[in-house]
Amino acid sequence: MQYLDLGARVLVGVIFATALISKLGAGNFRAFTVSTGALLPYRFYRHRRALAIGYVVCEILIVVMLTVPTASPWGLALAAATLLLLAAFIARSMRSGDAVACRCFGGASRTPLGRPHLARNVALAALAAVAAAAAWPSGAGSELSLAPAVPVVGAALLLGVLVVRLDDLVVLLGPTARTASSARSSHAG
Repeated sequence: MQYLDLGARVLVGVIFATALISKLGAGNFRAFTVSTGALLPYRFYRHRRALAIGYVVCEILIVVMLTVPTASPWGLALAAATLLLLAAFIARSMRSGDAVACRCFGGASRTPLGRPHLARNVALAALAAVAAAAAWPSGAGSELSLAPAVPVVGAALLLGVLVVRLDDLVVLLGPTARTASSARSSHAG
């Protein structure tokens, strides 16, 4: 279970740290604030900036707690709760038919929130919750052997990059890309 905790801490930490860093630019934070407002019920819209700031503070807390072994179960639990809350907002957006752009990793993405984002957040929340529960009785930070830790950290970093680039992967592997590829190959023959 130590390696599950380590992998989850690295994966979730990379994702939240990347999300945090990508929002720090003025234009990116503004785009995130607009996106946050679009996810909220109308009566809360005027509080979108305060909620966006609160969310960034939450990201900071998660990243810091994941770097402190004795606090990592709390960081994983906060990450799981945050990801489930985001999943609920994504599901609400999908039900209402709103095409809110995913600004999770800055302002560059134009991809509307959808099933891939919902699945990503639920899967990450489940992983964070399981890892938090596994680390809870004794806390994290017990002795780890370097040999198994290195591939766990490497895999978590690679998976973190793939999760961060989810929008690009969906576009690359989505039905439009496959249809275009099929059309090119049928014209070639």
